[in-house]
Amino acid sequence: MLGENEIDVLLKIGESIDATKNLTQLGDLFVDKIGLMLHAKKVSIMLLDKDKKELYIWAASRLPEEARQVRVEFGQMFAGWVAKEGQPLLVKNVDSEFPQFSKVKIGRYKSESFIIAPIKSEDKTLGVVNVTEKQGSEVFTKGDIKLISLINYMIAPQMARIILFEKVDSLITKDGLTGLYNHRYLQERLNEEVDRVQRYHRDCSLIMLGVDNFKEYNENYGYAMGDRVLIQMANIIKDNLRVVDIVARYSGEEFAVLLADINLKQAAT
Repeated sequence: MLGENEIDVLLKIGESIDATKNLTQLGDLFVDKIGLMLHAKKVSIMLLDKDKKELYIWAASRLPEEARQVRVEFGQMFAGWVAKEGQPLLVKNVDSEFPQFSKVKIGRYKSESFIIAPIKSEDKTLGVVNVTEKQGSEVFTKGDIKLISLINYMIAPQMARIILFEKVDSLITKDGLTGLYNHRYLQERLNEEVDRVQRYHRDCSLIMLGVDNFKEYNENYGYAMGDRVLIQMANIIKDNLRVVDIVARYSGEEFAVLLADINLKQAAT
């Protein structure tokens, strides 16, 4: 039986969903409302990268930066198993229920109880939601799973629509040579990120990079070789960043990197 506060939160979720037009905003909404309803300190959403068959962190609350880099193979560990089987996992005591796992593998679970539930739309798994550290050191229950499932049911269709839209939109937002986002897309995301920083008091950093003496290189070796340099530069930048970071070709030989939830000190290192 839902309480008055829970019904109020669900109504607010319903009002917010249609107004949410991108995955970042939807992720913030998802994480915030699940944490509020389940009284959980840490909530994270992992999306499924079908090409790499991996889960990666898409949105999170109070998650250490190193934990945000975690990628889980489809079918492996707790999150991968939930994504593959499409069934929620309720753990009341990880040590007693999974003694076969070493402390190294389960060490990131600071509380003994947690929930991992699939996010599905039309029987297609989009990702999973991880909920841990219930306030007051309480144990999660089957009732908590029902609440997560209800929120998933409300949000997942909009998530699927946004993912589809972004796939189509990428055809006009990507740079044809490097495959990076173009200047137009960067400007849109930068405006959204600034709004997000102000609203939620988050961190954000922007890095600008350029290729030195690029004009002279083109003149000496030809434009085809110059294109190869730009492609290699783009790949180097992408390989050294998180999945959630936005990398764009800002101009001819200039690149920009938008880092959400990263402060100036972290960006400099």
